[in-house]
Amino acid sequence: MDKLNVLSEIFDLDLVDKADDNYILISKSEDSEARIHFINKFGDKLHFQINVKKILEVSND
Repeated sequence: MDKLNVLSEIFDLDLVDKADDNYILISKSEDSEARIHFINKFGDKLHFQINVKKILEVSND
């Protein structure tokens, strides 16, 4: 799941084990590379999610 850490750079978010504020939860999925869930500061999962189908490496040449 380390390759999903690049998503924290895209969203400009720190990787943490526990959050006290609004956060996103990145999890593995059987039908996609990952799912991004949005969690509010009360711990409630919002009805909006992003399914990541593929992560591509792009060179900066």
